[in-house]
Amino acid sequence: MIEESYKNIAITVGQQLTKIKEISILENGDEIFNSILNSIKQAENYILFETFIFWNGEIAKKISDALIEKSRKGVKCYLLFDGYGCKDLDKSLTEKMQKNGIKISYYNPFTLKGLFTGKSLNHRTHRKILIIDGKTGYIGGVGIADQWLGNANSPSQWRDLHFKLEGAILDQLQSAFFNNWLEYPEEHIKNDMLTLNDLDDNGIDGNVVLSTPMSKYNSLRLQLLEAYQIAKKKIQIMTPYFIPDDQELKIISECAKRGVKVEVIVPGKHIDKKFVRYCSRYYWGRCLKAGVQIFEYEPTFNHSKLIIIDEFWVTIGSLNFDARSLKLNEEANVHVFDKDFAKKMSTVFQKDKTKSIRIDLEKWLSRPLLIKALDFLAARLRKYL
Repeated sequence: MIEESYKNIAITVGQQLTKIKEISILENGDEIFNSILNSIKQAENYILFETFIFWNGEIAKKISDALIEKSRKGVKCYLLFDGYGCKDLDKSLTEKMQKNGIKISYYNPFTLKGLFTGKSLNHRTHRKILIIDGKTGYIGGVGIADQWLGNANSPSQWRDLHFKLEGAILDQLQSAFFNNWLEYPEEHIKNDMLTLNDLDDNGIDGNVVLSTPMSKYNSLRLQLLEAYQIAKKKIQIMTPYFIPDDQELKIISECAKRGVKVEVIVPGKHIDKKFVRYCSRYYWGRCLKAGVQIFEYEPTFNHSKLIIIDEFWVTIGSLNFDARSLKLNEEANVHVFDKDFAKKMSTVFQKDKTKSIRIDLEKWLSRPLLIKALDFLAARLRKYL
């Protein structure tokens, strides 16, 4: 069965399949941040939090205040911030958290000491993981910044997806956190502090897969390329940054040529990095000629990260479709193998597609000469984006 083939791919270079007892789909800032704040308030023992973005603003203060309140009540809080993505966070805010017992570490920091770690400054942790007491976890695309506030009702409110998880999958998510914390430990975390989950037959199959440039092979990239090649019916990709390399272009195009319906939703004019859109657009021609359908999301910047294959395999997390995610960053995704969940996510995908404009080959070819030149120039930076 094709379903078993997908599962075999997922465990070949990833962790063994485990169970997801509950998975909740959270859409946009209001719903996501309310859920996260409620979970923090319910914490009793410990909180593990790894993020690429924690920027000054309203939501950063709300979350830091919630963490401080729990820390004062004896909850152990461990925060792992990316050394670049969080470098401009107000020092008074971090000092206040640290004075109240919160442990904060920076991954690959931009410091003199950081230059001698052997890591490139391009090597970032882009993971977005939150774990409460080992019982509740979050993963997805949202960073802690005011750009995500609201409900994506205007261009100033970014569109995104995040997911709340329960079950044995949390053990693998905790392992993902420690994978990076142990490199830059502000404090040693004792194993006996952690809560582990019993593995039973309840729930749906899934596993956590990590990518890291420290490994010779990128697990997430390898798995997805293999999955694309055996896809039978449909591949749906929603990503803020669609910059496939030559191998990825070839495989996606071949999928479309052999009859697989390949749909890609990318941001339209509302995007945080214009040159990324230029670079992405340069490579659309090959996809469009092969039959790949590309849509530009119109209302606001769509930062969602979602891949659905054959309405069975869904991958969610921090992974973008670009060289930075697939070759330079530390990423964490959860693979979910379930037809019902895939159907729900396909409905989300279709909803966003109705708010998007389809780009056909004729429209792509008729771009103004200046735009074509910008696309060409931006594409020279593909391996760095």
